[in-house]
Amino acid sequence: MAIWQFHIQILSKREIEVKYQSIPEIIGENDIENLKGWSNKPSLDKATEILSTFLQPKQSWMDGVKQWGEEDKDCVELFFENSIIDEIIIKIDLRNFKPELLDLVMDLSNELEGLILIENRLYKPVLSDLIKELNNSNASKFLDNPKKYLDDLDDE
Repeated sequence: MAIWQFHIQILSKREIEVKYQSIPEIIGENDIENLKGWSNKPSLDKATEILSTFLQPKQSWMDGVKQWGEEDKDCVELFFENSIIDEIIIKIDLRNFKPELLDLVMDLSNELEGLILIENRLYKPVLSDLIKELNNSNASKFLDNPKKYLDDLDDE
């Protein structure tokens, strides 16, 4: 992932509710790995329609992955295992930000009954939460002031 990309995952709300009996605010790295997968087998037709409205399909770098957009720009990747969605990753290029991509995240999350994961924090698909996280993201901080961002990394 490039420093200028805002990174989002969409996880199955159903899988999270089964594991936790509710929706936690924060999920650990190990739990994220175990929560991949969509046992409810969402419709790929509708997901493909949503994605193709915003981004062009591209040949993926890897078998078992469907990709829309460019790897180092705006990009959505659907990873499959045994023909079932295993992971959904969205990368939004903040160098050339297109607000309609936030609509893509909302539409896709709602269609697939998913939750949004940003840096181990779970969110229901609420646009204002997504905007807040995007504005506070490392990608946004880097683009606002690259030197300060890198200097702050040295201080850590």
